[in-house]
Amino acid sequence: MAVLEEEFPGLRADPYAAETVSDAIRKHALKPGDWLEVIVDAPAVANWRVKADRDHPGRVRLACYRLPDLITADDEAREQRINDALLRIP
Repeated sequence: MAVLEEEFPGLRADPYAAETVSDAIRKHALKPGDWLEVIVDAPAVANWRVKADRDHPGRVRLACYRLPDLITADDEAREQRINDALLRIP
């Protein structure tokens, strides 16, 4: 959660949201076949979501859900940086 809270301060500010995301990730780690998609930014916007990482069962990845023509180089860099950090977690 620390990796996500650094980039999405709303998770740190809202303990209920952080617990919801954390629980979903934990359940996915225990049962990787289950579907997972959790919004980690403002629900009304829903640009950023944690999803199951199909290449690494039981792991998660961050995905940007902006319209393709609205995704910026900063968005791509953020997604890569966070996903690299998530993969380094044992």
